[in-house]
Amino acid sequence: MKKIAWVIGSTKPLGSALVNYLVASNFQVTGFSRTPPVSKIDHYQHRIIDLQAIDEFEKLCKHELENGAPNVIIFCQRYRAGQSEGAAAIEKGFRVEVLAPYFLYKLLKTIGSEVKTNFIFFTSGASKDIHLDIDFPYHLYKSSALMLSKYIAVKGVVSGIRSNSVVLGEFLKYPLESYGDHEVDKYRKLSTYATNQSICSIQDIENVVGFLIADSSGYINGQEIFLDGGFSSISVESLIRNSN
Repeated sequence: MKKIAWVIGSTKPLGSALVNYLVASNFQVTGFSRTPPVSKIDHYQHRIIDLQAIDEFEKLCKHELENGAPNVIIFCQRYRAGQSEGAAAIEKGFRVEVLAPYFLYKLLKTIGSEVKTNFIFFTSGASKDIHLDIDFPYHLYKSSALMLSKYIAVKGVVSGIRSNSVVLGEFLKYPLESYGDHEVDKYRKLSTYATNQSICSIQDIENVVGFLIADSSGYINGQEIFLDGGFSSISVESLIRNSN
């Protein structure tokens, strides 16, 4: 019998790649996003939903649970506010990145399934550090999602739920040659600071997911896994000095 995986935010480059990875890993996969997938995938079903509509998302999840509780839920949705949204962005972002997964967690606790569900949150360095080119609301709900993952890890133990976060640095959504010269130059400069002199790829992310969904990682819970080649461990001061 196939295990069940849900991917929230399944049609962006990362979510789409993880859908294909999970299908290849013999999961029955359901994806949730506002837009449909580009092409049909075997052993995959898609549900169109705007995560801002929490009540509708909860109803949809209840319906999906009739097919069995998921073994894995991966959250790779994100909300980037438009510049004209102002304070409204905080509420919208919280709904998409924090409240939707929180209510899904509460729903799974309520049904009391015997299936042990593994939550995996994808977040960014903006959850830990301030990015000068990103507005405050994005930092706020990214850091909140990180804290939610820890909360679920602690409170969900009695229900057989565990949760971990993958904190992504810069990564290649597409092959390097598909980017413009400016982006290629940026990635090449960044790669000089990574452990293997390269930028994180989709395959690197899949490798981490493969590790976290394996039974052998069952004792790992409530952790932040940084996937940036060690870049976040370098002081900003030393980077500035070396750039001169």
